[in-house]
Amino acid sequence: ASLEVDLPEFWREAARASLWINLDDRYTWARNVLDAAALEMPIVSTASTSQSEELFPELTVPHPFNIGQALALAHRCLEDREWSREIVIRAKAKLENYTSERTVARLMEGLGIA
Repeated sequence: ASLEVDLPEFWREAARASLWINLDDRYTWARNVLDAAALEMPIVSTASTSQSEELFPELTVPHPFNIGQALALAHRCLEDREWSREIVIRAKAKLENYTSERTVARLMEGLGIA
């Protein structure tokens, strides 16, 4: 049996989780972080994922090997739902900074074109 599912089914499953953990060691565009904010899903992530520190600063660990800190944050999210809810509401409100227009404008500015 295949473990692959179509994208809508993947998101239905992912949205049923209580939290996500993304300990990525790459300096990258943080698609998972953006998706988590849109779904109001708490996500423990690393500082190397570019949007994590802005959208989920309370749930950002400095390095992917901060496993103990990541687990402590995950446990706090599960145990203190009010705290976790406040974090995801703030993260979702900041998504306006990631519209295609604003993202393209930042890219052009960074390239010295704007």
